[in-house]
Amino acid sequence: MKMKAYAKIALLLIVVMAIAACRGAPPAQPPVEDLPLTEIENRFWLLTEVRGEDISIAINRQALAAQGVMTIFTLRLDSNDGTLGGTGSLNAYWGPYALSPDRSLSFGDIQTTGGESRTVSHLDEEVFLGLLAGVTRWSDMGSNLVLHTSGHGGVPVTMIFAPPTAFLGGM
Repeated sequence: MKMKAYAKIALLLIVVMAIAACRGAPPAQPPVEDLPLTEIENRFWLLTEVRGEDISIAINRQALAAQGVMTIFTLRLDSNDGTLGGTGSLNAYWGPYALSPDRSLSFGDIQTTGGESRTVSHLDEEVFLGLLAGVTRWSDMGSNLVLHTSGHGGVPVTMIFAPPTAFLGGM
């Protein structure tokens, strides 16, 4: 008889604790607004990270700014003429692009100024351009632009770009 009473009390305590836990939970956060197409075109983007199974590179933009080399590994999509452009580690690059509301994105034949390249922040310019050439879609992460591409052997890789205002207070 006492066991049934203890079981009922234990069950009641569990229910009360569950209700208290639910009441103390913070309210659900609204979803982050998606970046519309108009927000990714006609602005400069700075590469901040490259992530994949066999590659993980973080680019310290503050350190680069202190060295006076902020304008490396950049991207700009120009909706006026459908061209992308930017800089690698030393060379300028450009080419056509196709962007769709379903978030597919592709780059045509990417051309460069063809000078020597260098490795900066463990990222070689040729690797950067190769990853750009393989982009198939885009997404966003807050105010950052995320490009989805493939690395060695088709392994998924993401390239994360931030607006310059995240580092310079405007540009």
